[in-house]
Amino acid sequence: MKKINFFILYFILVNIILAKENFILPIVFYSPELGFAGGIIFKNLDKKETMLISNKISSFLTTNQYKSLNYNYNIKYFNNSRFNINLNYKDWLYDYYLNRKIIDDYNQKIIQIEINYNQKIIKKIYFKYGYNFSKIKINNNNFYLEKENINSSGINFALNYENILIEKNMKNGEKLEITTNIYNKKLLSDQDYIKNTFDYRKYFNIKNNQIRAQIMIKDINGEVPFYLKYDLGSNTLIRGFTENKYLGNTFIGGQIEFEKNFNKRFTGVLFYGTGDTNDNFDNIDILNLKSAIGLGIKYIISEDFKVRMDMGFASDGDKNMYINFSDAI
Repeated sequence: MKKINFFILYFILVNIILAKENFILPIVFYSPELGFAGGIIFKNLDKKETMLISNKISSFLTTNQYKSLNYNYNIKYFNNSRFNINLNYKDWLYDYYLNRKIIDDYNQKIIQIEINYNQKIIKKIYFKYGYNFSKIKINNNNFYLEKENINSSGINFALNYENILIEKNMKNGEKLEITTNIYNKKLLSDQDYIKNTFDYRKYFNIKNNQIRAQIMIKDINGEVPFYLKYDLGSNTLIRGFTENKYLGNTFIGGQIEFEKNFNKRFTGVLFYGTGDTNDNFDNIDILNLKSAIGLGIKYIISEDFKVRMDMGFASDGDKNMYINFSDAI
């Protein structure tokens, strides 16, 4: 049985100029659970007369057969509209928890496709709509894993308020996004359910350093397998808790980060997160939320492409390390 508690990570930076619009950056890391791993991150930027087109790829493969691949295609029109396609594949081993105790592990393979268009309505107000598809395959013969294969297909709508200025890779301002995802059998989804999300973020700078804050509330209306429920721990929110240990149809949480700039490439991060998840909001005690603290380091490649490593320590004694290629908030 494998449990990912930490990574020992190092990056081999090739002799390239990272300020260029096109680059390939190899990565190498190791952990006893994953084994040795290698991969690449790639970015291509193409400026047109009316738009800015970017392609990003991140991928790695480990000797213990963990696999991850992500591709992102983004068009930013100079009228402030945006079009985005995100493709994700992951082949991973997870622990299965019952009453907060590990009783087994299982392999999960997931393919995700997200297509979104963000249209400016009026100044600082955007309307986003798109399509989401995911195909999940669970490899385990135990009955408690419920449905072992599921397709989720649905449409999403979001209303965004965004008032953010970016200077020297630092944000200043705020943004709010309210999203509804509708999954329906008529859209070729195996199950009918609706996801609602409230996400508010605030950014401000103090003497060339940055503070970020976030509040998020999420809810699922409908019955879904455990592996589609909200997770308390992740690489972007409430970092520190082990994945799949706390699951539910509702989630409420928040976090705050302080980022110290060492130079134009390297920053250090301190963060604190608190929240909880359960089957409904009535079972969440706002005065007794779970919490986690941590620290991390970030290497800035470009404004929208960063290599981040965080170590989180949860209030239940869990500790986990996370590797990502974007900001947490």
